[in-house]
Amino acid sequence: MPRSTPEQRERAVGRLSAGDDPEAVAVAFNVHLSTVYRLQQRFVNTGSTADTQRSGRPRVTTQRQDRQILRHHLRNRFHTANDTARNTVGNHQGLISGQTVRRRLAERHLQHCRPARGPVLTQRHRMARQQWAQDHINWNWRQWRNILFTDESRFCISHVDGRVRVWRRRGERYAGDCVMEHNAQGGPNVMVWGGIGLNQSLGPVFFLTILVLVGETASQHSVIFTRSYSLMLWPFSRRAETVFCSKKTLARTQPGSPRPSCSTITSTSWPQPRSESH
Repeated sequence: MPRSTPEQRERAVGRLSAGDDPEAVAVAFNVHLSTVYRLQQRFVNTGSTADTQRSGRPRVTTQRQDRQILRHHLRNRFHTANDTARNTVGNHQGLISGQTVRRRLAERHLQHCRPARGPVLTQRHRMARQQWAQDHINWNWRQWRNILFTDESRFCISHVDGRVRVWRRRGERYAGDCVMEHNAQGGPNVMVWGGIGLNQSLGPVFFLTILVLVGETASQHSVIFTRSYSLMLWPFSRRAETVFCSKKTLARTQPGSPRPSCSTITSTSWPQPRSESH
């Protein structure tokens, strides 16, 4: 039997208030007599014909378990919801589901996101970087226009990264325990080296290496064939008086490598080389 609409309930209560017999009201609206009695009692108790809130299915986890789930994922940001579910017994004497864990974390504003990626940094690295920033915080644009920043990026072409997710709150993207540390080592890759500065006349500076690795492994030997193609361009402007570069960038300019034609350019190392530069 379909549920009565709010309009039908109001009309039924109106007829009951007018003195109509409950049996006649039940026949008129094609409902059971007990439905009319319950509707009348609800209107007397609450003053409304709307449905009261139902308790619903009891939660499968206790409040203590909810707090334990939250603390566990705050301490282990990369732990999956399914792993937590496999170790949590609910009120129904059975293991809870991964979706239940995700709902409990969502209630505490903990979202499942892709982690920010960054180099492995020790406390000494962080202090050196902060000191470098403080030393240059008062530079004006005339000083920065003579600076060229150079860096390199290695793009791995053998597999896809970024599939691991992390539990975090809003504003925790770069929190220490939410960042996945990585080392860009091994595998076929493409290296791109470039520069950027405040003065647009500086021009691009890049070093491109295409590295192709073919590996063959047998029971007693392992052979790796490497073929490398390199291209280096140095279209420096004479206004670029200083180049901030990493350890890997400096290695590209050692004796025997192509050198910039502008003799006024000086190289300044970063406060601490990044881990992938070693």
